[in-house]
Amino acid sequence: MDVFVARQPILDSARKLCGYELLFRSSLDNVFLSVDGDKATAELVNHSFVLIGKSRLTGKLRGWINFSAAMVCKQVPTLLPADDIVVELLLDGAVSPEVQAACHRLVQAGYRLALDDYDGTQDVGDLLEVASYVKVDIQAVHATDVLRIVEQVRDRSVEIVAKRVESEAEHQQCKEAGCTLFQGYFFARPQ
Repeated sequence: MDVFVARQPILDSARKLCGYELLFRSSLDNVFLSVDGDKATAELVNHSFVLIGKSRLTGKLRGWINFSAAMVCKQVPTLLPADDIVVELLLDGAVSPEVQAACHRLVQAGYRLALDDYDGTQDVGDLLEVASYVKVDIQAVHATDVLRIVEQVRDRSVEIVAKRVESEAEHQQCKEAGCTLFQGYFFARPQ
């Protein structure tokens, strides 16, 4: 049985490796084909942690994995060790009180939470108080939005991950804005 997982590095401002986002793939084509997101996550977890082994994919670093609100509510991330992963909550609208409560339970159990595709306008309730990271798609928001997001989280212990960084100029701009972690094709394509 062939299994496929891609990983893309997440780096700090000195370009030191801090973790890998683990991505579902169904072939060597290294693209995400439109399939059910929850099924893709379930297969990714199985491939990464059961068939391949987390240590082969990320070493001692954390694997960042996207989970839907439904999977978070079902506490699916708790099937994996808290020290091995960052739970990326996919933001696709307002975050319900049930999702907020489930995220609180995860954080209380020692998991790190990342709010993925945060643009600063979503209703995330009090999740900025418990999240370790917000991931900002810099290709989807304006540079002034990045500054606004940095200002929103400045007094919290939340790190901002600039994702989809595609050039040195974008990297420098995000770094100057206050982003502390970076991911994108400028550094490496998913492998």
